[in-house]
Amino acid sequence: MTEAELQAPATKLDIALLMEEVTRMNRKTEKSHRELREQERKWEKRMNKRYKKELVLWEKKITHELHVVGENIRHDYEGALNDLLSTYSDEFKDYRARIVKLEQRVGIF
Repeated sequence: MTEAELQAPATKLDIALLMEEVTRMNRKTEKSHRELREQERKWEKRMNKRYKKELVLWEKKITHELHVVGENIRHDYEGALNDLLSTYSDEFKDYRARIVKLEQRVGIF
């Protein structure tokens, strides 16, 4: 464009054309914005479903692990208790035999 064309006053037609172009671009931008919001909503729903599934799986895995740990602890304590009972059972048999001998000596039984 020449300097004279750049300095020429805008006509009503020029302004109308500019307004149409601005309106067209505005509509295009709004449409793009709506499409992006819709894509965002869809993505959010997919992510919520995915993470919900992952949380459920994680919860099941953790629950299983806790059950395993609890069972191991119960088994360990059960074994330790059985060891103690067998130890004291042997000692109790020894004391019982001694008591019976003493009772026989004294003449109680």
